[in-house]
Amino acid sequence: MLLSYFFSQNSVEGVSPVANNQAAGLVTDVLSPAAKFSNKQALSSQALETKAPDCVSAQTYEQSAELAVVEQWMFDNFGLARIDQENYMDEAQLLSQAKADNYYAMFILGLNYRWHSTKDTFQSQAVRPSELPKQTYKDRPFDIETAKKARYWAERAAVNGIIEGLTVIDASYLEEVTFLEEHNPQDMDKIQQTRLTGLAYIRLQGWLAPGVFDGKAYQETTGLSVEESEHFKGIFADVSQQWAVKRQALGYDSALNLNIPPEFYQLKNMKTCEK
Repeated sequence: MLLSYFFSQNSVEGVSPVANNQAAGLVTDVLSPAAKFSNKQALSSQALETKAPDCVSAQTYEQSAELAVVEQWMFDNFGLARIDQENYMDEAQLLSQAKADNYYAMFILGLNYRWHSTKDTFQSQAVRPSELPKQTYKDRPFDIETAKKARYWAERAAVNGIIEGLTVIDASYLEEVTFLEEHNPQDMDKIQQTRLTGLAYIRLQGWLAPGVFDGKAYQETTGLSVEESEHFKGIFADVSQQWAVKRQALGYDSALNLNIPPEFYQLKNMKTCEK
């Protein structure tokens, strides 16, 4: 189920939400040119006043109006499990659409290029509609040029509002780390730089969507040494400042307006009765 992506503790099919006292209707994070964020959330009185029952059945949870609202919000803002015309397009068609400012095509390109950076087929399994014939594929050595294409288009999608593109970038850097550790393990500086750069994109995602992605962002960076933490601060400052510049160049505020529905926090507070 899709919400396992956001809710970290599981009890029913990997998705029972975690208690969370935050409630918000709008993310208004602001990134300064110095890469400092001021995180503010417009609290919804309706969400604050709604007290969830002690627990609900799995069926009630899966059929709830709240879940339907949140899944639609996820489709609209993150591209998760979304199936649209772009899912059926080949590389040339996607590039044409992306260059015409189709943001979802940019996101699909990022996913496909990331897949193709380690596989011999172009279309990612995460993109391929289920009714199409199952494709066969083989692993291939990590290709940095294809990975750069993945990061480019995933970032273009993220800057234009599909924040899940930042996860694609992080995953691509992690794949590069694996390749470097296997083929160039003596270059520890390069490995560290690559790993921390990926983490910076996840931290950025957490800052932009507090209460949605920030748990993963902080979990990923808690094990850093003092030296790594100092190095990470510099990388994150660069990544976040570049984000602000790119957003502003397109006429956007640095912040992302995700319009988080109150139902998202209601689901996070909803517990299933099954153990």
